Order: sequence, then structure tokens, then C-alpha cells
Amino acid sequence: MVAEAKERESVSAGLQDVRWLDGASALDTLLSLRARKLIIFLLAVFPAVTVFFFIKYFGVNVAFGDQWDFVPFLEKMFTGQLHFSDFFAQHNEHRLIFPRAVMAVLALLTHYNNVAEMYFSLFVMCLTGYLLFLICRRALGTSEAALWAFIPISLLVFSLKQSGNILWGWQIQIFMLTFFFLAAVYLIDTLSGSWKRFLLAVVSSIGTTFSFANGMLAWPVCLLQLLLEGRSAEAEKKRFYYKAALIWGLIGVAVCLIYFRGYVKPMQHPSLLAILQNPLDFINYVLGSVGVPLAIGTFVFPVGVVLLLGYLFLIPYYFKAYSASKARIVLPLILFSLISSLVMAVGRSGFGPEQSLSSRYITITYIGIAGLYIALFSFVRERKRFSAFAYSLFLLYIILSMAIGYNTTLKIVAAEAVNNDLFSYCIKNYRYQSDSMLAACCSIPGTVTGRAPILERYRLNVFNEPFAELPEICNGSTSLFYANTFNDLSVTDIDKKVFIVDEDIEDIQITGWAIDEKMRRYAGGVYVTIDDRIDVPALYGRYREDVTQALGDENYACSGFVAIFSSEVAGKGRHTLSFKVIGADGKGYYVPGQKIVMDVL
Repeated sequence: MVAEAKERESVSAGLQDVRWLDGASALDTLLSLRARKLIIFLLAVFPAVTVFFFIKYFGVNVAFGDQWDFVPFLEKMFTGQLHFSDFFAQHNEHRLIFPRAVMAVLALLTHYNNVAEMYFSLFVMCLTGYLLFLICRRALGTSEAALWAFIPISLLVFSLKQSGNILWGWQIQIFMLTFFFLAAVYLIDTLSGSWKRFLLAVVSSIGTTFSFANGMLAWPVCLLQLLLEGRSAEAEKKRFYYKAALIWGLIGVAVCLIYFRGYVKPMQHPSLLAILQNPLDFINYVLGSVGVPLAIGTFVFPVGVVLLLGYLFLIPYYFKAYSASKARIVLPLILFSLISSLVMAVGRSGFGPEQSLSSRYITITYIGIAGLYIALFSFVRERKRFSAFAYSLFLLYIILSMAIGYNTTLKIVAAEAVNNDLFSYCIKNYRYQSDSMLAACCSIPGTVTGRAPILERYRLNVFNEPFAELPEICNGSTSLFYANTFNDLSVTDIDKKVFIVDEDIEDIQITGWAIDEKMRRYAGGVYVTIDDRIDVPALYGRYREDVTQALGDENYACSGFVAIFSSEVAGKGRHTLSFKVIGADGKGYYVPGQKIVMDVL
């Protein structure tokens, strides 16, 4: 009872200037302290659970973009030719030693399943959230009010606005960058003369450096943190902090020299002098990357301006009041986030300021927003002028931005997810696809045909679940089959129609449905046969509501198929397309009577 009474006093002291939050006092009378803390815990954990189900429903195991650059690394690993230089090798501006190590282990354990990488990213996000909870506790104390204050930070950490990172396993690197940096900051803030913690902070800083290029900023930012800690420390500990700062600086210089050994500026990146040619793009890029974590629709740059002004106020404030402030740990968070935006703008503003709005950078820049939020709450506790109003407004905007962001992201991702299985299908069926189709699936033209055989050889990624093999035994014909469309044209009166494939049409797409008529179950698969000589596997198992309505059986809802292949596979001239439906037991196949005739010009 005494502990609960003290807790209530702490809550009252922390919230009395935030009038619209006075409803918390009503909870005191309705619920016990334990029940209230359970509610806080559930609210703080809920965003992480949301990300879990986000991955569960929208994560797709298909290599995309930069992941194809990882395939030669995997080939070396499986042939026993992997060396440290392969881990250290430059990728764009980055040295991905630790992310490559994680992805290599996951590839061994899961046959390079990209969804497993997404779940690992979630694991790192949870560790990051816990670190921010510890940082929040350092800055704001352990009162119930401080616990309530952590919930918006959890919303930032697990924001679905980061969908470009969450649903792309390759982006493990950015989540590792954030985690290792925050670990270094927290360890330095809690040093208290411990060389063991200092060593762990050094390891964390090395971890963030070799996870993503922005991690190099941890060295100057944390050096400043050490110097400020030394300035504010008691006389007997000043020497420790200054000695630690000297060692930190020397290690940082050594690490950066190693990092830039053999470094080559990425050819596809714009000149670093682009900021002189287009200074407005540089400014817009900075504002965009600063504001995008809290953007609502296209309302980005004004948010960036407000946040930037907040950072520019807090940086000199904490430099001056570092010794006296309990929330001083937010300074390195704000500095790292702001300097990251500046550095990214220098290196990438030549791509255009629109690139700063990419969801991939949110994971880096939300750190500064978390720092600003903690600082405003600490000002409320210190009863600074206008702090309650500023904090209340900021809190409401964070909640509004996150809510709208969740809704918008889910709509966009759900719309894109309709074709996710097609991407996987086209990669798995790469031998029959056009270059333009493969480029659309992986974003890097010409890469798949050269590297997909590596994945196929070791049954990695999409090739871990190959197409159903076409049996040798033909079981006769089937009537529960129909090909509906040919390149989006309805197939009607098919015996009298010849489909024309013009020269500018690269891809042929056929949709339909099939059921094992004898066993009254889903078929084992569908193949499209070109002139009785080439069997092209189709993607089977697509949702077809019209089939369930026509047959009056919900069990046939996923009996649809789609087959996509390049017109070059057939070649020029007239061709006859027939179909083979694999039986549910996989022991034989049926040949429907329907055929499609096409002329490739």
C-alpha cells in the first residue's frame, strides 16, 4: 500500500501540468497498480504483435533487388570458398560484415527463406524497443507516468511505415544499425567507471559501423557523449571518462581507416558535389528524411521543419545543461538522427529529394523523434513554460500519424500483395520468362537468369519448394477444367478463334481453374503444353470465388491457376496450347479437351 501511494504521488507530479491526461487519476480508483501496469505492458507490446502478423500475412519468400547480389556469396558458402574478404566486401557505401553473417546463418537454417529474415528483423526491433525502454527509464524514471510515456515510443519503433524494411529481409542491416547504436549510447550513459561496459560499447559501435554506413557516426557522437559525461562527472571519475574518450577516439579512427581501405565510390551514385549544384534539393532531402517518420500523406516537409527546429533548440540546450539534466541521454539520439539525415542528403540528394521519403530511412531517423519526445516529457516533469502544451500536441500528432500510417500502409501493401505469389512464380519459372518480366520481379535486369541457377542448385529461396513434377502416366481427360483468359482476353468459342501475339507483346498469360474430377479434390498442379513439346508449369492454387459459386462448393475456392511465359519460348508462327492437370495424388495427369491456338508474329 505504501509503494502504491508513492507511485500515485509520482504519477500526479508527472502529469499535473498535462490537463487533458487527468483521466489517469480515474484509473487509480478503478484499477489496481498491477492491473494498470499490465495494461501499459499490453499497449507497449501490441505494436510488436502487429508487426508479427504483418509479416505473417504479407511476407513473401522471394529474393528481390540487392538480395540477388548476395547469391554469389551463398554459392561460395556452399562450395567452401568463403573468406573474410567476402564479408568485408563493399556493397554500395556499406561494409555488411554482421548482416552478412546473420543472413548466412539464416540461409543455412532455412534454405535462404526471406521471411525468416523478416522475423529476425522483428527480433532486432524488439531488442531495440527494449533498449529505448531502458533509455526512457534512465531519462524519465520508473514512475507509472514514465511507463505510460513509453507507449508512443513503441509505436515509433514498430511503425508499419517502415514496411519497406520490415517486408524486405535484406534490410536486417538497418535494424542492426539502430540496435547497436542505441546499445553503445546506453552503455556509455551507464558506464560509472566500468571498463567492461566501455568494452561492450566499443563492440556495439563496431557492430553498428559494419552493419550500415551510417553506423560510423556512432564514433563521433559517442565520443562527444563521453566528453560531456567527463565534464559532468565527479572529480575522481573525470580521468576515467577522458581516458575512455581518448581510447574511443583512437579506436574510432582505426576502425574508419579499416572501413575505407579499398573503398570505391559506387558508380551509380550521384556526385557529392550535387549539393552545390542543387542546394534546394539538399535542403528538401534533409527535411524529407527528418519528417518522413511522422508524415501524414504528402504532409512531410512542414513536419520536417518543425522537427528540425526542435532538434536545433535541444542540441545547444543539452550541451549547456548536460550535467543537470536527467534526460541528457537524448542528445546522442538527436545528433545521430540529424547528422544521418545530413550525410544521406550529401550522398543521395542527387537522386532527387523524393528518395528521402523512402520508408527504408524511417528506421534511422525515428531515433531523433524518440529523443525529442522524451525531452518534451522531461520538460513537463520539470514544469518548463509551455512544455505541457507542446508535449500534448506532439503526443497527439504521433498517435494520429501512426494510426493513419497503419491504415495507409495496410491498404498499399494489401493491394501489392495480390501479385506477390506471381513474383515468386516467375522467379521459380525463370527459364520461360522474358527479361522484362524478370526485371519487374527482382528490379535488377539480367541478374536472375545468371544467378537463379545457383539458388536452384542448392534448393534455396523459392526453389526450396519446386513445382510439382509432371507424372509420366496419363489418366485420360477431365471436364472440371477451364482456361478463362488469354492475355486478359476472354476465351469464348475457342475452337474458332486464333489469338494474335504481336511483336510488341513479350509475355503470354493464361488464367483458368482445374479440379481433380475423379477424386473431387484440388489438382496437384497444372502445366501448359506448347505444341506437345514444351511443358510450362503454371501457378496453381489461386482464389476463384466464381468457381465456388458455379460448383456450389467452398472447398474449390483455391482451384485457380495462371501461367506466364515469354512469347520467345514458343517462337514465331502458329502454335497450339494444350493443358495437363496433375491428379491430387500426384501419380498421373489428365488432359482436358480445351486447346488454345495462337499466332506469334
